[in-house]
Amino acid sequence: MTEALMQSIHNVIDHVIAHRRALHQIPELGLALPETSAYVEKSLWELGLRPERLAGCGIAVTLGQGEKTLLLRADMDALQVPEPKTLPFCSRNGNMHACGHDLHTAILLGTAQVLKQHEAQLPCRVKLAFQPGEEVGTGAETMIKDGLLEHPHVDAAAALHVNPDMEPGTCSYCPGVATSAIYDIYIKVWGKGGHSSKPEETVNALAAANGIYNTLGGLIQREVGGFDTGIFALCSMHAGSQQNPNIIPEYCEMAGTLRCFDPELGEYLIKRIREIVEGEAAVFHAKGEVETLLTPSLRVDPHLAKIMAPSLVEILGEDHVTRADMPFSGSEDFSYIAEKVPSFFCWIGAGKPGSPMLHNPDVMFDERALETGVKIMVNFPFAWAAQMFK
Repeated sequence: MTEALMQSIHNVIDHVIAHRRALHQIPELGLALPETSAYVEKSLWELGLRPERLAGCGIAVTLGQGEKTLLLRADMDALQVPEPKTLPFCSRNGNMHACGHDLHTAILLGTAQVLKQHEAQLPCRVKLAFQPGEEVGTGAETMIKDGLLEHPHVDAAAALHVNPDMEPGTCSYCPGVATSAIYDIYIKVWGKGGHSSKPEETVNALAAANGIYNTLGGLIQREVGGFDTGIFALCSMHAGSQQNPNIIPEYCEMAGTLRCFDPELGEYLIKRIREIVEGEAAVFHAKGEVETLLTPSLRVDPHLAKIMAPSLVEILGEDHVTRADMPFSGSEDFSYIAEKVPSFFCWIGAGKPGSPMLHNPDVMFDERALETGVKIMVNFPFAWAAQMFK
């Protein structure tokens, strides 16, 4: 990286921190991010860029020149998690950026500012994508359907994610399968409601759901061999009303997730979940139904990793860049982009080992990660183009 680029990055970091703190106060959910998108859009216009809306609240903007285009992506949405009032810039609306997407968005805004200042030196076109809906697993796919990877055509893509369990100034990547696939699982159980004094005249949906819950609890132990990996958890169950404790509920719903790296194993386990839900419900004379939403595994292109990894070493030093031996058990909907074009993904340190993890209300992100992230993202187009156009 040139001294001019390094100086420009140093000069914008205060702006990046300000972006992060402003965004942290307005966390929004899913695909509906009106305040967040308006903030990002306004910030890009102020840089002299011409952003366009995709899929409602998604934003894309292109700069540079040439025939080849590299996409740099940041996710913008937050979580329905209450934030402890420990920061002077804490959330104002009951949601929380507990996954660090406020940092990702701020990093890409800083990247936009630096690249715009050095646009004449860019060796390729760079398309910046600010994406909603990562946490619900549909944002990237929705933007793709609305033309994200065209006009101009995208040839490769890169993204990063902060990790509060890693020290600032460190980075990790995993060529090949980098994250698990995740199936969001929604279970519905119908029975026949009635008065608790006449249980024989009812079909207790809660009792049937409890039977389903207990049977599914042993799914991984019974169905997954020791050399395979599967993680299954039911995380919510709702039935009845505390205001009416004498009414047997006719309906119960549960939700959870299944994670695995092998798609064949995933499809087999989903088949077994359906069979168990339907069969266990029938034992109670109830009806059970399963709906699923799949976010596929993220695959880091090995050839692109060979191009991008040296740029990480250039920025952070060889001792601070790790090639992971095992994929991350979490999921990431950047996988939809990676299914379409060669893609690279990495984790950057934003805390210290043993810190509260992502999605925890007590998670704290070290803002030194912002400068690391801007350096990495700014350098990606130069590293990629240097190999593409040799």
